[in-house]
Amino acid sequence: VLLGFGNGLMNVALNARAAEIQAEYGRAIMPSFHAWLSLGGFVAATIGGLVAAGGVPASVHLTATAVGLVFFGAAFYRVLFRDSKVAVISR
Repeated sequence: VLLGFGNGLMNVALNARAAEIQAEYGRAIMPSFHAWLSLGGFVAATIGGLVAAGGVPASVHLTATAVGLVFFGAAFYRVLFRDSKVAVISR
């Protein structure tokens, strides 16, 4: 249930941000966002499979992933939300 909720929330956020960027570009670029999401899921699943096959405990793998995502989010926050309403609200 939580995975489904999280995936749905991520999908809504992706589509909302992609719609904003697409409006700025003035042409259809939404399919490329979905393509990159699919490619990212494939790469993540491949890495997860390799890590699991390497015998790394799930708790270590998931903790490292969470730390990496927090770091990525902090490092690229201004780029990801540069002109969106979310950045204006959080200032």
